Amino acid sequence: MQYVAGGVGVNQAQVGEAIVAARKLDALDQVTLAELSSISARTLSDLERGSGNPTLASLLRVLDTLGLELTVK
Repeated sequence: MQYVAGGVGVNQAQVGEAIVAARKLDALDQVTLAELSSISARTLSDLERGSGNPTLASLLRVLDTLGLELTVK
């Protein structure tokens, strides 16, 4: 899956790195962020590692919880 951030293509691993950075900035552990996002800790772990095939709904719930946005151009 390819994502676009600021007009530049990014891959799943880079999206995962952004999620980890935002989670740590908010002083959240994976379990807490998963609970706040209404997803499983396993799904969050997969998102952060850039692996698996997350649903768009799961990704958007995590991004929303962290105050991040996904822009598609």
